Amino acid sequence: MYIQMKLMNDRDDGQQWVLVLPPWSRLYHWKNRDVEHMRIPWSRFFDLDSMRRHVPVIELEDWRRGELLRNITIV
Repeated sequence: MYIQMKLMNDRDDGQQWVLVLPPWSRLYHWKNRDVEHMRIPWSRFFDLDSMRRHVPVIELEDWRRGELLRNITIV
């Protein structure tokens, strides 16, 4: 989806898309019981500033707090 967002934003149609990143939840291979497995932000695993160099991205919780006030399209 990240690459698709880059391609969509490179078009000359005047639209700027922002990738809203939902939190990670429990995955089967995460079996460590000492780690909280619910609602883990992407920023815990990825450098969002580096991602933003190519595609505008925002964590879902940030969007919910109103840091990005736009209409959204669920893809």
